[in-house]
Amino acid sequence: MSVELDDLPKPGGNEEPEVVAAATPLGIRSLALTVIVVLLVVAGLHLAKAVLVPVVFGVLISYALDPIVTWMARHRVPRGLGATVLLTLLCVGSLGMAYGLRYEVAGLAADLPKAAERVRLSLRQLQSNSGPGNPVSKVRQAATTIEKAAAEASGAPPTPPGVGRVQVEQPAVSVGDVVVSGTLQAAELAAEAVVVFFLALSLLAAGDLFKRKLVKLAGPSLSQKKVTLQILQDIDRQLAAFLLIRFIISAVVASATWLVLLPTGLRQPGVWGLVAGVLNLVPYVGPTVVTLAVSVEAFVQFDRWEMVLLAGGLVTAVATAEGYWLTPWLTGRAARMNNVAVFVGLLFWGWVWGAAGLLLAVPLLMVTKAVCDRIEDLQPFGELLGE
Repeated sequence: MSVELDDLPKPGGNEEPEVVAAATPLGIRSLALTVIVVLLVVAGLHLAKAVLVPVVFGVLISYALDPIVTWMARHRVPRGLGATVLLTLLCVGSLGMAYGLRYEVAGLAADLPKAAERVRLSLRQLQSNSGPGNPVSKVRQAATTIEKAAAEASGAPPTPPGVGRVQVEQPAVSVGDVVVSGTLQAAELAAEAVVVFFLALSLLAAGDLFKRKLVKLAGPSLSQKKVTLQILQDIDRQLAAFLLIRFIISAVVASATWLVLLPTGLRQPGVWGLVAGVLNLVPYVGPTVVTLAVSVEAFVQFDRWEMVLLAGGLVTAVATAEGYWLTPWLTGRAARMNNVAVFVGLLFWGWVWGAAGLLLAVPLLMVTKAVCDRIEDLQPFGELLGE
């Protein structure tokens, strides 16, 4: 069918031309909305850190202690009383352990200035022994050449003869500001600990009240309630297995680190074992920090590089055996995730919540995987998290 020019609307006529809108693919709009929602959720998680972090810690502690409180309730001990006694004993034991290790911790803190002085002297000796053909001297000359080339490229005017350069020095760090900042951080940490204590106490005393409420609010159909109940059961099982496994692994790592460092003569091997067991809760980052700290302590104490390599190598061997043999063997019945997902999760939650995010990354990933495995639309994401 042909269209004549006379059939087209005239510019000066009363008829307005029809506006034809280009159809936007539904997939693009859905993807854009999904990206916007994800960005808003991430921003909300970051802004609500002060509220969400104590809540997540309280929930995890309640999951860890719920079997003990339930056992006490079966023996006619009220849940509220049992939860109060158990949490109080846990807090007193932690404070008692910290108080008992105060001298060892003070000794390690006193070694920090010595470590800095030893490193400074070693660097100065290395510079003084570096001749024209030494690699250190070549690197220093290359850095000087690059600095001059960058100054010429930036167009900085040369300094006239007889005119000295003025260098603005930054003010020294105020000790009073450091003390005030440390006091505020300690008070904030204590306030969060109180919130975690009472939240865990409330959850333990309530029992499965909130789980029954979640099942009731899941929807009117029986299938929705069944899926919600299965998700909660999977979360219970996986978190319980994870917490038990992490406790066993931390205890083994602490004992193994103490045993391998004991023959080396390194000071406070028990403290280093305890530090290694605690920091082992943070995958990748924790063992790396322990290895570096033990190497610095060995350098300060022995001033011999072979002892530094020995102590650091022994700690690295323990961490390697834990990561490649012990953890995969013990987590066989728990929900296992691939290492790439765990590493990306650590980066994400560490970026959002800092140090607390590094501690909570793996439990949060396990909860996410349990939810995704039971919801059909989210199962591809759960498959990405799994092995």
